[in-house]
Amino acid sequence: MNLQIESSAKTKNMDSSQSRRLVLKAEHLTERHTPPVLLLDVNGFIQECGKTVEKIFGYRQHELVWQHISCLFPQLVDMPLMQGNHLNPMLNYICHCDHVFEAINKQSDIVVCHLNFFLVEYKGMQNLRLIVRPVAEENA
Repeated sequence: MNLQIESSAKTKNMDSSQSRRLVLKAEHLTERHTPPVLLLDVNGFIQECGKTVEKIFGYRQHELVWQHISCLFPQLVDMPLMQGNHLNPMLNYICHCDHVFEAINKQSDIVVCHLNFFLVEYKGMQNLRLIVRPVAEENA
């Protein structure tokens, strides 16, 4: 209770530039901890991607939309993402086992990642949400 009173009292005493710096710092922290997420159709074509994807892979969002996921993850070029109306069980299994996937960024550098696929409904259709977890260099 006292913490909330002290906090609001401090906030009232801040000028607008201090308040703006806090907002920018909060945005930076949120952005830094937002995992890279891509939305794919069931055939593996990228529908949407977040800004974090831009930072990791060096592509602008509009450069990735309608590209096949294998442009980032060549290992997925011949792997079906779906089996019927379900996620490919082998792909799901290797992702849950933290299999290491090698991504290729815009500069043709290799980015080592773990992947997680989730089947979601988006705009009334089945889609895949892909969460990319880059592996720290010391853990690669």
